[in-house]
Amino acid sequence: MKEKKQEEENNEESVPFKDLVNLKGIRTLETDTQEYKERLKKYGDEIAPYDPSLSEDQDDQINTANDYSTEDTQAVSEEKINPEGFFAEQKKEAKKLEEEIKKVEKSEEKPRAQSNSQYKDEESVLRDSIIYLSKEGGSLKEQLNQHQINRNKVIEEKQDFELKKAELKKSLQPILEEEKQAESELVVIQEEEKSLTDETALREKEKSRWEKEDKRQEIEKRKWAQLGDIETVEKFIQEKDGAYRNISQKIEEIKSKLEILEDERKKKEAQLRLIEVRNLKKEIENQKENLVSQISSAEESLNSLSEKEKTILTQKNELEQKEKESQPGEQQKVLESQRWELESQLRKVEEEKWNVSDEQKKIQEMLDEVLGQFERVIKEEGKALAQLEEHNKNE
Repeated sequence: MKEKKQEEENNEESVPFKDLVNLKGIRTLETDTQEYKERLKKYGDEIAPYDPSLSEDQDDQINTANDYSTEDTQAVSEEKINPEGFFAEQKKEAKKLEEEIKKVEKSEEKPRAQSNSQYKDEESVLRDSIIYLSKEGGSLKEQLNQHQINRNKVIEEKQDFELKKAELKKSLQPILEEEKQAESELVVIQEEEKSLTDETALREKEKSRWEKEDKRQEIEKRKWAQLGDIETVEKFIQEKDGAYRNISQKIEEIKSKLEILEDERKKKEAQLRLIEVRNLKKEIENQKENLVSQISSAEESLNSLSEKEKTILTQKNELEQKEKESQPGEQQKVLESQRWELESQLRKVEEEKWNVSDEQKKIQEMLDEVLGQFERVIKEEGKALAQLEEHNKNE
């Protein structure tokens, strides 16, 4: 009964506050207002409103209110119906209750938020699972090791008892031979008794039989003691056999659990490896796309620079032709100056082409390396998938 009461208290404590309000029937402004309206409809306008501060026996309160005069009743009603009087306390209680509910709701939401942030993605869940399974596996291995140690002790103890039993049986043999000798001697004496007619001789023979019987009894007592010791040792051996079977059963159960746990851990590791490989594959794909885009951009730049170079060379060739056709003087000076400017522009373009071309080669080398990584990660993905499929087949 005490345990049941404790369980009910524990269950009550585990119920959220907002649900506990409904379970316990805690009054609020809304519930009291509704009850007041129902009583007002039932008993008329001259009834005093429900006051939660009074006793629960509201009918006594109603009867007392009906004994008042009409004027007194109206005065009491006006006083108690005053919102600043009757409802003020209820509003305070309701407000306090709402604040408590909000506090509890916030306290309930916080652990949920922490729980959601704790496992942001499947990868973190798998890592936590692998850690847990590894710890459980370690614990099971410790248990297995201890049971194996205990089983070896049981085997050694049983061997000791087997040796003790062999010693007791060996010690029993001379006693059994003595008993057999005593029985043979008694048979002879008893036969001799049958043939004797002389009373004196018969008495002597009977006394001799008594001595042999006493000796026989002493031998039998030693035999029983020895047999008792052997029986005790045999019981110990049986107990050790039972202990050996129980420990062996536990060892097999732990091995079975450990095998299941190890398979599950390896499966989780395969799942985690697949996720890691695919994340890496995605990163490499992004790098590859980025590098391909850079090479394409460099190619466009080279094409643009080649066009610019071509234009400058055309202009330069035209100037050189004009220079050949012109006579020494101011015009030739202007043409040469323009050619110098074009040569300067041409050098800048060519230098820029070299830089872009060198950069393009570097990017191409990086791309070649990334493509090699991509091939390797594809193979790793295949291996991870194969391992996962193998684990799924074994389930």
